[in-house]
Order: sequence, then C-alpha cells, then structure tokens
Amino acid sequence: MRAWLVPCALFAVSLPALAQDFPGKIIYSVEVVEWALERNADGSKGPKRKTGIFCHHKEAGPGQFELASLTCYQLRNGEVIAIAGGGAGFLKKLQALPIASFDVDKEMKATRQKQRANGVGEVGVLDGARYRIRYDFNGASIDYTGWNPGPVIDHMAPDSVNLGNLKQLIDFIALNLGRMATGLVPLD
Repeated sequence: MRAWLVPCALFAVSLPALAQDFPGKIIYSVEVVEWALERNADGSKGPKRKTGIFCHHKEAGPGQFELASLTCYQLRNGEVIAIAGGGAGFLKKLQALPIASFDVDKEMKATRQKQRANGVGEVGVLDGARYRIRYDFNGASIDYTGWNPGPVIDHMAPDSVNLGNLKQLIDFIALNLGRMATGLVPLD
C-alpha cells in the first residue's frame, strides 16, 4: 500500500466544518496548550481553537485489518492545514513499537536525578509552547503536558527505557507523516 496525502483542495466540504467531525478514535496527538510569547487579541496565551497534530484510527470490520487506516490532521486555530495518512502497513509498524503506559512526569524526575548523579547536564527551551502529548493505542496510554517536551525527551531518552520508547514513537510519527505528506516514500 502506498502512502497517501489528500490535498485539502479536493474536499467538497469546508475544512473548518471537517475539523469538528473526524472519523475514528484519536490515538496520537501533540496539541499546543499555551504559547510562551504569542498572545491573542484579548491577552490570553492559548489557542482559541485546537492547534496541533491529531491522528485518528479507523478500524476495519472483523477480519479486515488491511482496511484499517490512520489519518492525521494538522490544525491551526481549528482549521485543517494538512492531512496525511497510512494504512495497515503503517499501523502494523506502529503496533510493533515497544510502547507501554507510564507516568511521564515521574519518569522525567527519576531520569533527571540519575543524570545529575552521573554529571549529565540539563536541557531546556525557554520559549515556545506548552504541549500535550497523548497516545492511546495497542494497550498503552500516555498523557503528558509540558513546556517544549521534545528536546527534554530527546536528552533523557538514552537514560530511560520508557522515555527512549516515547522518543521512538514521536520520531516514528514525525518521520512518517513528513514522508507521507511529501509523497516520497510508500509505506508497506
């Protein structure tokens, strides 16, 4: 099965209306909760409407796993700005990732202590945004909100199996969404 990208121009319905009614169960998202520097006209810091990447899993009927799909929507203030997706091959690769449920805050605290004890410095980003990362698929559930978590997870991944697996998930989704969006690589 080849990767696909559905150009927004092909939709006969308005994209803002579509953004309110995605088919399937959300299994992965990275959502902007609050901006560090950006402000709305009323002075508030968070997006007025959903902003981020939201991936929905549409299951197939019994015995039809090959018809299952994952569709990811990139939203900015509630409006769809990009859509990409994959089929059964992509879902099988996603299922093969060694992701388990864990408390990200507790794991980060324990890993930070371990790194300090070993003389490893800390990393952080002072601007950007606060994100909520959610994953709920294949028996694993993760829900974490933090400021600029990407660089912190990357930094801690070598010293934590759970954070290493979370990094692997984030990298897998990001790499494959980018490849699907450009149409450069088929996903089998």
